[in-house]
Amino acid sequence: MLALAMAMAAPPLLAQESATPLASFATTSASVTSSDTSDNRRDCGKDKLPAPEQGPPKLVCAIDFDIRPQACNVSTGDDLGDRLRDALKQLKRGSSLYLPAGCYAFTGPLKLRAGTGLVGATSGETRLVNTGQRSGNIVFRGDKATAGVRIEGLQLHNTRIVLDALPASTVRWVGIAGTKGKEAQIMVARGDHTIEGNVLWRTSGEPGVGIQIGRVKDAKDTAIGQAQTPPDTAKVIIKENLIGAIDAHRLTEYGLSGIPARVPELAAAMLSAEKGAYVDKGHYFSAIQSTTSASVDLLRNAVALSPPTSSTVGPRSRRAMADLVSPRRLHVSDNSFNGLSTATPFRVLNPWDVSFEGNYFNETPLTFAKDPDHKAPPKRVSVYNSTFTRSPLSVEFAVNGSGDEHTGPNDVKLVGNIFYGMQTCPIRLLTPEAGHANFIEQLTAVRFPDRRKAVCVKDPPSQTTTGSGSSRMPKRP
Repeated sequence: MLALAMAMAAPPLLAQESATPLASFATTSASVTSSDTSDNRRDCGKDKLPAPEQGPPKLVCAIDFDIRPQACNVSTGDDLGDRLRDALKQLKRGSSLYLPAGCYAFTGPLKLRAGTGLVGATSGETRLVNTGQRSGNIVFRGDKATAGVRIEGLQLHNTRIVLDALPASTVRWVGIAGTKGKEAQIMVARGDHTIEGNVLWRTSGEPGVGIQIGRVKDAKDTAIGQAQTPPDTAKVIIKENLIGAIDAHRLTEYGLSGIPARVPELAAAMLSAEKGAYVDKGHYFSAIQSTTSASVDLLRNAVALSPPTSSTVGPRSRRAMADLVSPRRLHVSDNSFNGLSTATPFRVLNPWDVSFEGNYFNETPLTFAKDPDHKAPPKRVSVYNSTFTRSPLSVEFAVNGSGDEHTGPNDVKLVGNIFYGMQTCPIRLLTPEAGHANFIEQLTAVRFPDRRKAVCVKDPPSQTTTGSGSSRMPKRP
């Protein structure tokens, strides 16, 4: 496990300058142009169409639509938006539009139809640049959609992804940078989706949200606005992503292993195109945010937030590694969360069936809290075998009874965790109501031989605040 591998080692070096199944698609697929064949090995510009792995089996070359790489940068280039929209509109179910390596400038939203996809070169050197003044969007929307979409192998500059349909879709090996505005770089409005192997950056001039599960609010730009909150049965998998100031070639120093080679290769291609250093790529208000009850798996991600600047701190911007509100069936395993010398909390509000295992927290306090206006009690919370460096673990609700209507002693279990760099109180609990035992906590006290200093218990605060301020987390930054 990540935590066990790092337990006896010094904290990892932080960034400096120096196969989940894809969505199921219909099997019927027709040619879009006469030059298209069922053999994906044909030439497409300077590329060979990659052999299909999963998802829509047919790749349709963009050159068939007179869409060719060009010389472009973040503000100039021939606008290929209309050609891209026309090509995406003509795709048959089971087909993906393939863009060879190179740069493609565009403006306006790009909408994917059910059962189609947008795919770039395996080298990570296909770059879509939105030259508009506001962030562009790649959108999948459909109240009656019966198949998902595939978005893969692209660099997106100033371009967001919005998934607003129920069928399972996949966004993988996509790099997103240069995003304007605070809105999430990847928005999941509803449905079962996999967000895998992506590289997300934000610079100091444009801080905002990384991945968000919640309602869509940008109806003007994307013609959505009808989005519904994901139902309790929805599940979102967020795995093997690099978010923020992560040096992709030093992943073992973050305790990560088994990350596909395409992920650091994509990061290297992005660094060549976007310039700058890794350390300045993590200016997030919240790297991961959820405001729904959808089930979420966070698996083997690496997140590092850059030191705060005047644009990322202030009375209306609460920086967080993650803000998860009222999650159901949340599983967080083998991730690395790094505050880069500034404490940046991971907050879970109103937890229900939540498990953390084998994670590494560096300058990332982990806090579980309850909104006093939320009726359901926190239940079944566990933190196992994780490593905390200068990162206390706080439970800001108390045992208040037994049974389904209360939070009992067995509803929080803190077992086998290791803490570094704190003189006292790495675990912080509240006093249980009279007549009840407190939560279960078994500390692997590497630096805390005196157990009385390892676990601190205090009386509950007022009904409107928690020990670290208001328990109400903002839905948006």
